[in-house]
Amino acid sequence: MTQPDRRHLAQLSRLLDEFMDLDEPGRERRLSEVEPRLAAPLRAALRTDASGFLSGTLMSGPLQPALVGQCIGPYCIEAPLGAGGSGSVWRARRVDGPGEPPVAIKLLHLSLLGQAAALRFRQERAILTRLAHPHVARLLDAGETPDGQPYLVLEHVDGLPIDQHCDARALSVAARLALAGQLMSALTHAHGHGVVHRDIKPGNVLVTRAGHVKLLDFGIAQWREGPARPPHPLTAEGRPVLTPRYAAPEQWRGLPATVATDVYAVGMLLHELLCGRSAGGQAIGASSAIRRLLHGEPPRMAGVLPATAVAAARGTQPAALRRQLQGDLQRVVSTALRRRPAERYASIAALAADVQRCLRGEPVLARPDARVDRWASAMRRHCIGAVIALLDLSLGPDHS
Repeated sequence: MTQPDRRHLAQLSRLLDEFMDLDEPGRERRLSEVEPRLAAPLRAALRTDASGFLSGTLMSGPLQPALVGQCIGPYCIEAPLGAGGSGSVWRARRVDGPGEPPVAIKLLHLSLLGQAAALRFRQERAILTRLAHPHVARLLDAGETPDGQPYLVLEHVDGLPIDQHCDARALSVAARLALAGQLMSALTHAHGHGVVHRDIKPGNVLVTRAGHVKLLDFGIAQWREGPARPPHPLTAEGRPVLTPRYAAPEQWRGLPATVATDVYAVGMLLHELLCGRSAGGQAIGASSAIRRLLHGEPPRMAGVLPATAVAAARGTQPAALRRQLQGDLQRVVSTALRRRPAERYASIAALAADVQRCLRGEPVLARPDARVDRWASAMRRHCIGAVIALLDLSLGPDHS
């Protein structure tokens, strides 16, 4: 695939916005009119959007089953675990010792050697070397294959994505918040070591059978400070490296990530864990949904609840769940999801502290959005005025 140069990126972005609002036949007709240099990356970006995944540079093919049984250093590959933006992940086991536990080996795709993805791969290794926390999957080893393909050996986490874990066990709101607390502990550790994760989503937050959270995949993480780096890494298609469903507004705008970016993603995850629906809407890939994300307000959790299924998955009834998701808990999630980074919690630790206050039944420090307060005050004044006018009409001119 020919990669568009930076002169074409603005044009590609405008075309993508146009294509998002077309149905499939309309997209095909419009693609036939686009110059070949842009048509190929447009097709790839649209396929990616349909799958809901846009994290990293797209791989050029599926996993290779032939790797099963092969050895990488002292590790023998047993089975594929998954594939993502810039590589593949495999379950493996060390062969030079008895009874060794399984590990996860992450391989950079060979086609990306020498590209930006390879730089991010080396940065991921450097980041994981710095982190040591019980809720972060550990880096165990690293190296290169004989043909120069870099790999990372990571702690193998036998668990489910946090949303699936919670639903499978019908965990209560309190239990879900407690698991989120483990995630926030891991992120506080990462931020304290100068690392912003940038890709918090259920698939990167696994929960073991014992109920321990493990944060995975620092593949698009960035240093908060340090050596000069591109402000917003791009995919091969010229789009920001992000996962659309959980990305903060500043990521869509191509701005540098900060602690507030992870605060926003945790807010998105909390919203989904608690009420069962995305704060960004169901069609987050569509340009209309992206505009709503950038310029609108997220829906209130209690207002998007389906009748009984979501409540049952939380071990309660719809009315009881609605009551739980109002008030302070809604205020906490809304503060994490403010569009402007400066208006969110100043740190993950501050967000975690308010979540703990919710669990203890104590007042939270988060305050309602001032714009919402002004709107509510105006509505109250309007309603009071309308009531007075109606009373005046009903009493008539002769009443004294």
